[in-house]
Amino acid sequence: MVSPPRAGQSGPMMATRGTGFEDAPFEDARFGDAPFEDAQVDRSAGAPATDPRLPARGAMTRLTAATVLSLGIIVAANSVATAEAPYRWWANFILVPALVFLTVSVGLPRAARETRFTLAWIGAIVLTVALLLMAGRMGELWPLMIVVPCLGPAGLFALRPTDGSLRAFVDTVAGLAVVGAALGVAFLLIRADVVDPGDLRWWGFFMLAGAVVAGVNGLILLTARRGTYWFSMAVLLIALGGYTTLAAIAELGR
Repeated sequence: MVSPPRAGQSGPMMATRGTGFEDAPFEDARFGDAPFEDAQVDRSAGAPATDPRLPARGAMTRLTAATVLSLGIIVAANSVATAEAPYRWWANFILVPALVFLTVSVGLPRAARETRFTLAWIGAIVLTVALLLMAGRMGELWPLMIVVPCLGPAGLFALRPTDGSLRAFVDTVAGLAVVGAALGVAFLLIRADVVDPGDLRWWGFFMLAGAVVAGVNGLILLTARRGTYWFSMAVLLIALGGYTTLAAIAELGR
């Protein structure tokens, strides 16, 4: 229906009352009920851009490569295990979940670095257990169960919290993890007869190292005087370092 032109108009105006064209957004069939304006369109190429809801191509490539590598590890581990008696087939029930953790940590799309790191850390611990059990070497290489778990907390050095108290706490935990990993390496060297400490209570030196880590971080925080409850945290770390020092001296003096 054509309405008569009003004053100031040069031509007829089509009536749109009741049609609903002015309010209904165009729906793209590729995205179901999503309006057309929500779809990302590359105007220069004339084709829609990559749907952000789909996983990235690089993540899928890493996931595929990690899956193939995991299958290769399973085949290789079982091939070596079957050459020795007895064949500990039940270790596969530990090996497979470990490789799943590692595979997901590599190929999980749009995951935070912290999430990937945590999954890889858990997978590494479980993988170490599985391989030691499958090889029947847990009794000889058990110090690896000290080294590998300590590697995860040692990675906290990469975090740099803005709060001074939190940074001192994180650095203390990471430093103690490094000391723990070094303790595991020392156990490995002693069991392999590379080092012979004799009757020396050598673990007391690692206690001293842990005391130094806690005490130094406490003194740094006390000097900086920054952070939430910085004084309480500094006193706590210094007290921990002092008590551990006394315990280490007593252990070495026995």
